[in-house]
Amino acid sequence: MKSLCLCVLLSCVCVTSSFGQSNWLPLQLGNTWTYQVYPETSVLDTVQWEVTGQDTVAGHVLWHMTQSNRTWQVRWDSTQTLWEWVARDSIVTPWFDFTTAVGDTFVSWKPDSTVGHYGVAAPLRSVETSARVFDACFGVGIDYPMFMHDKTAYWFADSIGIVMIAQRTETRRLLAARINGRQVSIESDPRDMLPKHPTLDCYPNPSNQRMTIRFTLPSQQRIRVLVYSVSGHLVTTVTHQSWEAGAHEVTWPAAQSASGVYFIVLQTSEQVLSHKAILLK
Repeated sequence: MKSLCLCVLLSCVCVTSSFGQSNWLPLQLGNTWTYQVYPETSVLDTVQWEVTGQDTVAGHVLWHMTQSNRTWQVRWDSTQTLWEWVARDSIVTPWFDFTTAVGDTFVSWKPDSTVGHYGVAAPLRSVETSARVFDACFGVGIDYPMFMHDKTAYWFADSIGIVMIAQRTETRRLLAARINGRQVSIESDPRDMLPKHPTLDCYPNPSNQRMTIRFTLPSQQRIRVLVYSVSGHLVTTVTHQSWEAGAHEVTWPAAQSASGVYFIVLQTSEQVLSHKAILLK
């Protein structure tokens, strides 16, 4: 799949249309993208991106994108080029350029490196993901010249965002997304994408005010999600209800809790899972 994606990206140079008028990455608080990682493991392996906040710097709205404990900031400019904000250097550097035509290239210089990122626009094509088939997707290939085998292909669907990321060692396909309050439908059988046992995770971790608790259930179950202090004191019950099979998220508003180590606990009728969480303020 990786080789196929890059071959398509690098070989199609005859079309001259531009893709700058579409919304290739919707930025709004709460938007989330969950990706299934291939090759598969025995337990469902997923990663999630989320728009977790925003700031205004020099008149530009910067959106906070979070994956696990890593957060970066992005913004749209007036030409519909998506720029990445590198806060530690106070420098804006391009991430993806959607004003290009097929066959065009652009360069993104990282402030902490002399390596250029070269993108090649690909023609619109359908992309099959774990969620469904997305039509008319825009492709960009990113090449890291200092690393001969380090290439990545990104595929975007209009009004959805990134639906597939193909790298040398793995491929990430969109499993589910929530865009502007709307859930992206899943057309494939959800039972084929469920883990054999419940899973539990939380992010960002460490956090300083709000923590998202993510859990996946193999079947419909009545569960509890609890937060305990390191001394064993029950801090709060986040949820106590029946949930359908699949991946879910709940939020622990931890702004009023002190810095320290906590334990997120998932209780089902058959087992108990725990995950260490850290608050730093």
